[in-house]
Amino acid sequence: MLFQFLEKARRDEFPPETCLVVESVSRFTRDNVFDGLKLCIEIFDLGHRLAFTQWGGEVLDKEGRGVWDDLVKALGAAQFEWDDKSARINEYNEDKLERIKNGNLCDFKPRTKDRKRVDYPFWLDLKEMEDRSKNYFVHNDQANHMVRMFNLALEVGNEEISKTLFAEGRPAINNPKRRLCRSTIGGYLKSRAVLGEWQPQSDGGKPRAPSVKGVWPPLIEPELWEAVQQKRKSRFRNQDYGVPPTPKIHNLFRGSIFCACCNSKLNPAQNRRLKKNGEYSDYQYLYCSSGFRGAVDICTINTRLTTKKAGVDGELAILERLQTFHWAELFSNKRHSAKLKTAKNKMMRLFDVVNKLDERRESNEKAEDEYINAGRAVPLRYEERFKNDQEEFEKALDEYKFAESQHRTEKQKETGFQAERKIKKRVKDFIKSGREDIAARKEFSRWFLEMGLAISVNLETGSFELGLGTVEKNRLIALDLTLEDAAVFIKDPKEFEEFKKTRKKQMVEEDKLRIELPRKKKKPRPTTPAKELITLEGPLSPPDWKGEPDNHQEYWFKTRMKKKSRKE
Repeated sequence: MLFQFLEKARRDEFPPETCLVVESVSRFTRDNVFDGLKLCIEIFDLGHRLAFTQWGGEVLDKEGRGVWDDLVKALGAAQFEWDDKSARINEYNEDKLERIKNGNLCDFKPRTKDRKRVDYPFWLDLKEMEDRSKNYFVHNDQANHMVRMFNLALEVGNEEISKTLFAEGRPAINNPKRRLCRSTIGGYLKSRAVLGEWQPQSDGGKPRAPSVKGVWPPLIEPELWEAVQQKRKSRFRNQDYGVPPTPKIHNLFRGSIFCACCNSKLNPAQNRRLKKNGEYSDYQYLYCSSGFRGAVDICTINTRLTTKKAGVDGELAILERLQTFHWAELFSNKRHSAKLKTAKNKMMRLFDVVNKLDERRESNEKAEDEYINAGRAVPLRYEERFKNDQEEFEKALDEYKFAESQHRTEKQKETGFQAERKIKKRVKDFIKSGREDIAARKEFSRWFLEMGLAISVNLETGSFELGLGTVEKNRLIALDLTLEDAAVFIKDPKEFEEFKKTRKKQMVEEDKLRIELPRKKKKPRPTTPAKELITLEGPLSPPDWKGEPDNHQEYWFKTRMKKKSRKE
């Protein structure tokens, strides 16, 4: 609340001398005296005031006598109170942790109608004894649903688990008419509480200390828990770059397909509809990431394009277009040499950076050894610097290894018509047998992105264009289609070579224009005040005018208003 008040006060959103009323100084801040005074001074400097109800609501400002003495004493007392309270809370939590480690469960309270929120899982009930230190936990009816959940997780995902449990009589906890949501099931499946572990937590839900094993009876065996984690990891939708490795892959060209209207990314979507015969039919769509969300200043296309249904296969149409692409030009010797040179320069530049950082790291290790041999501790400021140097070295080393792998990959690439034949065969084989294979789709999607290809789709007509794309900040900046079009229409090899030379010159000139061409300045719109328009209707000066030459505008204005009132 104090932070919000200061933010608005800094933006002058409050009227002058606004008074901030606080219950007590301890509610105002729990910082040390110096930081608390800085807050008060800032509020006073912004032209506002303070009042504490524990002091009778007296309004305080920087002009008040005795204000600073009272504030210093109150801030010191508030800090002492907070430190004392924090120490008592920490001491209680440490004692509680020790008791639970020793098997004393007296700190847990049973679940009742008035106390539904307790510090143990919902599939457990607390059995109280006369000697509360001998309390123990037992499984209730919800335990069977939890075991069933883990067994189902070996075969299906969270959505199917939710449907199955709802059909078997396990709805959501807060609403018996709804199913458990997927995120809730995911939280249950990754919880180690089913193994009998208790995790101490702070008020914000963060772990306060390491988990304690054997606090309550385990629900499943560790082997089943580990197997479920491995299955869930294998179903994870974003494990690697490219299309997620999941049976439900809706868009093979994700990240490379853009809106023809605004050049923003197109996102995939899926819907399932029930037919009259009782069967389900899956539909796949594409929609603009800008227009579909209502950003009309960027794109006005708010409709979705159906790419997969009975009789429609947009993915196959794009794959067939790939077979007509003129790959030989893309993998020409000159282009390959330029890419190889760029990759090598990047690798060598990063290698130089790694060498310099490695030398600095070795110097740090030598200095650290000298301190240790001299029997002295390494100064804190040096420890922080040594740590930062080590992190920079590891980061630079990772970048160098990545650049080295890119250079190695570039060296192994084939060129010319040999590469073209290989790619066309790859696309043909993928169309024939790879579209239903998850691993093959994942690899094809990664390859498509690496080729630098892009697709521009008209969401209103369904037509699309395929070419070499330039993408910046998830927007398609340029799409070169000329080589593909020329490969289709120019059959004579000599004419095609002449066209390539001409096109390369044009592309260079276009790049220069895009970078160097200055933006046209908007011409200011002519504006004529209303009184000037009125003076244009009369002579330059009124008859028998005795005032200043430029003060006759009021005369014509009053004259016109009199005529207007007479007509009305």
